Amino acid sequence: MMSLLRRESGALLPATLVALAALGLLASSAFNAAMLEQRMARHSALHQRLLVAADDALLVVEARLVSAVVAGDQSWLATSATLQQATLASNASTYQYQVSRCCETAWDPLLPAGADNVATLYHVVVQAQREATGSVALLSVLLITDQPAGPALSRRVGWQRTR
Repeated sequence: MMSLLRRESGALLPATLVALAALGLLASSAFNAAMLEQRMARHSALHQRLLVAADDALLVVEARLVSAVVAGDQSWLATSATLQQATLASNASTYQYQVSRCCETAWDPLLPAGADNVATLYHVVVQAQREATGSVALLSVLLITDQPAGPALSRRVGWQRTR
């Protein structure tokens, strides 16, 4: 009868504990990776919203700049040379902007400089802030001419994301 009963060595318990520990580490690693991906997606979405808000604000400021130059609104041009803050009604984001007059240049670089081929370069910087976690800044270079013989013309000759 003694030969039918064998002693168990107990190796199954430590092997099971090691397997459970490995599965726990694997699950923890997968959870951390999923959380990181979620944070990255949230950051990417925020950045995209800020970029759209900054671009919208840049269009608003550029349109206001062209209107001010055409109307000869020197007070707006002087005020916008310092940092100003505004809110976009379309998406309720705040932005700051600053406009600086650079220099006079030819409207069409292929034509000789003259009274009919003169324009002014303006730098427009816009920084959009939607949440306290980030901001996006854009720089635009706008060429504006107010020709005495014709309508005012404007075109964007440069654009850059600065932050």
